[in-house]
Amino acid sequence: MDDIKSSVHKIIGRPDKIDRPLQRPSLTSADIYNEGLSDIHEEIIINVDPSTTKYCIPADDTEQDRLLNTHYIIKHCFGSNFSVPISNILSKSISVAADTPGTEFNFDENHSTMNIPGSIPDYFTHRKAPTPTSFIKNHKFNSVPRVLDIACGSGIWILEMSTEFPNAQFYGIDCATIFPNTIKPPNAHFKQCDILDPNGLPFPDEHFDYVHMRLVYNCFSSPDLKFIFKEINRILKPSGYVELRDIDPVIRNPGPSANSIFSTCKQKMAETYSVDVTWTQQMCELLSSEAEMTDIHHQVISIGFGNEGPLADAFYQNIKDAMISHKKFFSDAYNMNPEQFEGVIDAIMKEGETHQSYFNYYMSWGRKPLVPLKEQRSGGINIRHPFLPMTSTPENSKSLKTQTCDDSSDNTLAKSLLVNAFDIYNFSDGYIE
Repeated sequence: MDDIKSSVHKIIGRPDKIDRPLQRPSLTSADIYNEGLSDIHEEIIINVDPSTTKYCIPADDTEQDRLLNTHYIIKHCFGSNFSVPISNILSKSISVAADTPGTEFNFDENHSTMNIPGSIPDYFTHRKAPTPTSFIKNHKFNSVPRVLDIACGSGIWILEMSTEFPNAQFYGIDCATIFPNTIKPPNAHFKQCDILDPNGLPFPDEHFDYVHMRLVYNCFSSPDLKFIFKEINRILKPSGYVELRDIDPVIRNPGPSANSIFSTCKQKMAETYSVDVTWTQQMCELLSSEAEMTDIHHQVISIGFGNEGPLADAFYQNIKDAMISHKKFFSDAYNMNPEQFEGVIDAIMKEGETHQSYFNYYMSWGRKPLVPLKEQRSGGINIRHPFLPMTSTPENSKSLKTQTCDDSSDNTLAKSLLVNAFDIYNFSDGYIE
């Protein structure tokens, strides 16, 4: 495992932790993560309603190690921690849009609730999203950009992003406390909460400039996903961005052993945990129909067995570790004892090389329009959402360009909304890149 870590670290230019000097002038995000592990509670607590939780993977040290490796594989595949054109905004510490009065609150990491004016139930009962015109007329300029990572896991994405963009504020939420509690950058904040809480995500309306979510392919049902995407729309500022990165867990070009398992894996997951593992293939459609985003882009990277090099080795070990993490599911759903389970995994990994099997990693991002799509439709504005077919690329292809899923133009927004120069600047600033 250490060899795999070292290989992935070298690919992305991250110094291997074994070679770090004992004395260093400053902490990197990697240092903070590794040192922060000692700050995590020995007993990991998962704070969710037992009737709604669908997470079937243990939140132990082995799983944290796998998630860390997956982080670097995905980062290497897509070339960065993010694909949305927002680095200019995060660097300049200028939000995509100003805050609406009355939405200020403190993200209290040391207590069980957020310090929102009034109680949480009262806030969620009486909240009301501002209209586009009131949003523009009543606001403060130069809001600090805020980023939310939903299902942040170990927090490594937040730690790297908060280190790279010290002038922005980063927030991570997860049901399990496997993120650092104290050793972290001052602009990184973590909170344990139930993402599927019927009251919604614990944030005010139109609060974030960028919402990020990844590696949740095995966490939600179809109704859960609709709920989450509507919440993302609610907490995202107009012209803010949402980005999704995930894996399609069904192997392509499977051998006999893999086919015997993965051909029914989708149905078994739905029956056992009420989880929809097929949603990653419909990211664009979900961003459009449920999150009501526009300007949607996507990218897919295929990584297969049988290749050589550090990335291929890391991928091979990561896929094997992922199947081991799902041991309880496979054993229960397919009635296998431990010896049979290990034999099936070995067969799948060997067949993967001979059959040139592969997995697809998906990335999709979209932007929240200044005027909600429903209001555009009611105003007689014609909106089309044609989607380009997703195409796979070999692992060796590192220059796949992001495709546009939506070619609708925002030029017609002038018919229904008068914006001032400050909003035009903040809106267009995200497209400089």
